[in-house]
Amino acid sequence: MLEGRILGVRVQVDFLFVALTALVLLTDPQGYTLVALLACLIHELGHLVMFLLTGYTPRALILELTGIRLVKPEQALSPVREALVQSAGSLTNFGMFALLMGLGNGSMELTQQNLFAATHLLLGIFHLLPLKSLDGGKLLALASFRICGARWSERICAGADLLTTLGLLGMAAYMFLSGQQSLTLLIFSSGLVTNLLARLRPWGRCPQTSAKGAWPPLDSRLF
Repeated sequence: MLEGRILGVRVQVDFLFVALTALVLLTDPQGYTLVALLACLIHELGHLVMFLLTGYTPRALILELTGIRLVKPEQALSPVREALVQSAGSLTNFGMFALLMGLGNGSMELTQQNLFAATHLLLGIFHLLPLKSLDGGKLLALASFRICGARWSERICAGADLLTTLGLLGMAAYMFLSGQQSLTLLIFSSGLVTNLLARLRPWGRCPQTSAKGAWPPLDSRLF
């Protein structure tokens, strides 16, 4: 594993991440995977900057087989700061989309710049889906816990996670049957199946809070 530091935060790069990235890039001559990886990295940097702005330093930024994630500090975040941190990644993607479209004068031509802009838009929306491992799932858990309490929050989160997973699996199956097979689609579908199997346990469990609003490590993976 390779290690370094960015803005005082420990960065770890797993060799499996490097190997899988190289394999996907070799099977993607159009460069779509590289564009997606750059957008994911910018997404995580949005979280990182918001952490630092709220006075916290994440323990690590990890690039591993299943994606890119931040491990947040051990000290508890207040609900407001937690919401800001969880929202920062998608807001950064939306900001990049607006910036890139502005630089292109709103042109809808299929250029690398517009492709990068569209990737940011889709990634920002994707991370707001109510899946447990995504920002949207954590925001839903935070809001439902504050409004409904722990018991109903777990049920709301588990139900939203299950329905979203089934919907995405349906879309992936449609794409596969339509002849849009790719290594990226296979990896994405495998992650969804893994998530679905985990959710088959009774009601599952949402992130738990303490009396001070503490949450588990920020886990912002690609799927």
